[in-house]
Amino acid sequence: MTHARLTHSEERSKWIEGSSAERIHSIGPQLDCDSTIKPLKAALEGPEREIILQALRAFGWNRNETARALDISRSTLYLKMKSYGLLTQVADWPGMPPA
Repeated sequence: MTHARLTHSEERSKWIEGSSAERIHSIGPQLDCDSTIKPLKAALEGPEREIILQALRAFGWNRNETARALDISRSTLYLKMKSYGLLTQVADWPGMPPA
């Protein structure tokens, strides 16, 4: 049985014509088509928050040392802590040294 082979440009044209779901499915098994694909920024918020929290605990909630270890400025660390709710209840977090 002989199969006709498509040229690269024919394959690309056929791929572009397909729906988004078909294109995602054609990428391969590394993507689960049943899961919701989030924008990258939204998808990374959870892991980023956990990394910041872990670093804060490791450095005894010292923002200078934490910012230095994460290679970000203190103001960036402060803004990220604020956006992730790490400033409002800082005293309630496990591992926070007593005031």
